[in-house]
Amino acid sequence: MPEQAWDAAGEFRVVAPSTKSTRTFLAVFGAMTAVGGLITLSIFPRGTWTLAASRVLGYGLVMLIMGGIFFLSLLLWSANSRLLIGRGAVGYRSMFRRSHFWSRTEVSHVVEMAIDYGRMTQTGQRAIYMFGPDGKRLLALTPRMWNAIDLRDFIEATGVPLDRREAPVHIKAARREFPKGFTWGSQHMLTMGCLLTLAVIGAVIAAVVLFLR
Repeated sequence: MPEQAWDAAGEFRVVAPSTKSTRTFLAVFGAMTAVGGLITLSIFPRGTWTLAASRVLGYGLVMLIMGGIFFLSLLLWSANSRLLIGRGAVGYRSMFRRSHFWSRTEVSHVVEMAIDYGRMTQTGQRAIYMFGPDGKRLLALTPRMWNAIDLRDFIEATGVPLDRREAPVHIKAARREFPKGFTWGSQHMLTMGCLLTLAVIGAVIAAVVLFLR
């Protein structure tokens, strides 16, 4: 059962993420980190370095680093992130324990939709987006990570009916409708993902080169 409590002022119900979903993803990222660690440990003690060994070590380090980053981030998020459901207001506490609050007048649209990023994915990641009167995105929630009843109560507390869109919405169309809701990086997810991957691989290669010198 998700954690539910009232804050010290008694004005907001504090709701934790779904433990079932977080445990599943933690298990996946934990396994990825463990496999990467085993590969790294099995290769490092070897005496003679070959090209094949260097490649295997690189794969192991990438799995170790990426898996570790995702695992620790999700662990921190599940421990600290909370929905804050009040009477005529809502809030959200981030993974870094920073809380943000919005009254009903500050929320104009609550939209559930899947964003189509073009070449990267045709189905998109379904999420619930909360926008302000100026079209600025205030919050984005992944439904699978929260209890459905808690999400319903959260949306009802905003005072705005949920706009559920069945068909995926292309990122360009979403940016036209909500100009301040999606950044340049959102429209170029493939580019951002490639740059991040290259940065990690570059860091791993640099670490291996420095170790072998």
